[in-house]
Order: sequence, then structure tokens, then C-alpha cells
Amino acid sequence: MTDYEFKASSNVSLGTEETASVFRQEEFTDGVKFEMFFRMFASKKKMTPTPFSSLANSSLGFVQVMENGTLTENCSKIEAHQPVGEVLVPLDAQHRAAEEHPRDQVPPHATLPFPSHSGKGYEAISKALGLRRTTVRAIIYKWRKHGTVENLPRSGRPTKITPREQRQLIQEVTKDPTTTSKELQASLASVKVSVHDSTIRKRLGKNDLHGRVPRPKPLLSKKNIKARLSFARKHLDDPQDFWENTLWTDETKIELFGRSVSHYVWRKSNTAFQKKNIIPTVKYGGGSVMVWGCFAASGPGRLAVINRTMNSAVYQKILKENVQPSVCDLKLKRTWVLQQDNDPKHTSKSTSEWLKKNKMKTLEWPSQSPDLNPIEMLWHDLKKVVHARKPSNVAELQQFCKDEWAKIPPQRCNRLIASYGKRLIAVVAAKGGPTSY
Repeated sequence: MTDYEFKASSNVSLGTEETASVFRQEEFTDGVKFEMFFRMFASKKKMTPTPFSSLANSSLGFVQVMENGTLTENCSKIEAHQPVGEVLVPLDAQHRAAEEHPRDQVPPHATLPFPSHSGKGYEAISKALGLRRTTVRAIIYKWRKHGTVENLPRSGRPTKITPREQRQLIQEVTKDPTTTSKELQASLASVKVSVHDSTIRKRLGKNDLHGRVPRPKPLLSKKNIKARLSFARKHLDDPQDFWENTLWTDETKIELFGRSVSHYVWRKSNTAFQKKNIIPTVKYGGGSVMVWGCFAASGPGRLAVINRTMNSAVYQKILKENVQPSVCDLKLKRTWVLQQDNDPKHTSKSTSEWLKKNKMKTLEWPSQSPDLNPIEMLWHDLKKVVHARKPSNVAELQQFCKDEWAKIPPQRCNRLIASYGKRLIAVVAAKGGPTSY
């Protein structure tokens, strides 16, 4: 409450401190002029005006007159015949509201006591207005929430799914993300709510829940998670020079026609089986090759094609023929470290003894952690460019793999190692769980 005076005779002033332009009493019936006057003295007092809107959303608004003759800060129109302590809905606004929105049931010539100012409850208001108590409560709730009691814009008929049922849907998909829309439809049908499954998907979509293809990630046991978290914390503060002096290794299989990705074609109706609109498939991918590769921050190392079943003896032969030459080519320091995963061929007794005999220091590695090995990004690049060349047989596939591996730019390798610290941070943030890498 402020010191702005209301003089019922012929003018309104700003109080004793400063006088503004004076309007005659009959000019107050013009809501526009009073609005100009209100904004003028509000700006002089450095007060931010927040006028009420009328119950019928009138542009003129209304004002509350206090018993001591002063105005509240929230005001936009004044009437000479206004009673003390009440809020007046302008007569023309009431008629307009009754004609346009009869369901609001605002009777002509009615005044609505504003509970937060007058202290009157729902029962007193309902008796004064001749309305049901529930109607008064609904109107005041809508007023407080939206600032109006007009019909709010909506795209169509009210949804069949109530807020309570919407919460039930959200709880179900949060608990089990694999739940289908058909299963959710059956769940709602059990409580006598019949809606189409597309309606359920739309409602979940409005709550930022969308159907997506799940990302494949290695299955992690509690032991795996603990080992991953321990590895990340242990090496989080290692200098960049340590990672640049590491030789990263891995094996992968590359199929002749076997890239398991979704494809799309532009076609007309009834042309699905034309030759240009189909993807030819062959059993077992039409053949494949297994390759072993290595790289460091300075570039790609050697790539070896594995033509027979991989075992400890074959793996040791690959290391003997390719590791030391790659270390020399990549100019790693004498303190270089060999990274390998925990495949049984890599950790067997004979392989461990061979590594010790040849003085190759290995990096301890957590199982089920391909996201911690940046060579996986190079495998992705390699498969993409090899399949783009469309090899027609296994011999071409092998040659294309060797050619494209040698073309990998050193800058690509350097960027992968330069950002390795982010992988460790991601593992710590995920508490040893899956990451986006």
C-alpha cells in the first residue's frame, strides 16, 4: 500500500510530495485516459505497475479502494461509485463475458470480492454472486493460474488422458523403457480409458519421451564397473606424454557385404521389389577378413590380416612381426607401453611369458571397455571407406583394408589421443557405467 490519495471530489493527486497533471472526475470514466495517468505517476514513483485484468479479461481492468481512501499499487481504473474493499467488474465487460462465455456464469452488475485482499472465503463469495461454491473455486483457481477466466486456446477437444493417467504412463515407461505403446494402451484400458496407441505416443512426446533405437553397449557386471572406474581415476591425472607414448592395438572383423546399418530409398508405390530398390544380401556376409591393427598419436602402425583361427601362438606371431616395426616407424620413446584388451589369447600364460621375455610393458586394462580404446574410432573409419569402394571378393577386401589403413592421416590419430582425458572423465561421471564413446 502506498501514499497515493483518492479524492472523491474532482481530482487525483500524487500525495503531498509531488503533483501531476489533474484529470476531472468525468474523465476517469475513460479507461484509456486513466491508464495514461496511472502509468505517469507510477513511473514518477519508480513503481512497476502490474494491473489486474478483469474477470472477463476486460482491457479496462479494475481497482481496489482501501478504507483509508488510498489506492493499492495494482490498479488501472477507478469508478466514482466503487464500494470500499471490493473489486468492481465493469458493466460492459460483464455483459460481454456473459454473451461470449456463458459457461463462466458471471452475472451482470455483480462484484467479485478478491479473497487475497478482502479476506472473504469461497462460501461468502458464492452467496454474493449467486454461484455454486465449486464454480467460484474453479474460477479463482483459473484466475490465479492463468490471469484470466476466458476459454484458453486449445487445438481440439479435451484429451481423454487425464493428468493422473499421464503420470501413470510416465511412471511405467520410466520404470521399463522397453514398454510398447500397445502395452500402455492395454494398461489404460484396464482403468476404462480407451485411446489409440498413437495418442499415447503423442502424449509421451509432449513430456519429452520419444521412441528411439537403443544403443548397443557391452554388458557390464559390477566387477567390470568397479574396474573401469578404478582405471579412470588412476590415470585421470597422467600427463599427455604418457598417452602419446602408448601403442594402441585391437582386432576386428570386416565383412564383404555386412554393414548392419539402416538404408533408405526414394521409390513410388508398388516398386518395392524393383532391382534398384532392394539391398542384395548373402549368407554369412559373403565372406569376411579378420585384421589386427595398431596406432599411436603419431599415426597408424601396421595392419595384419589374420587368415586362420586366432589363438595364442598366432597372436604372438603377429606381435613379433608387427609391434616392434610399428614402434620404430612411429618413433615411440623407449618407455612406450603396449595396450591390449583382456581377450583370453592376450592374457594366456604363454602370451604373458612371451611379452615378459621380449620386455614389452603392457597397460592394465578393464574388461568390456571398448569405449576406452580410441582405435575403435579408426575401425569405424576404415569400414566406412572400404565398403564405399564396394569390394567384390575377399581378396579385394583384404587389399582395400591395407590401402585405406595406410591412408589414415596422422592428424586424426593425434586428435584421438589429445582428447583421451575426456574419455576418462566420462567414465568417472558415469561411475564406471557406459559412456557416449
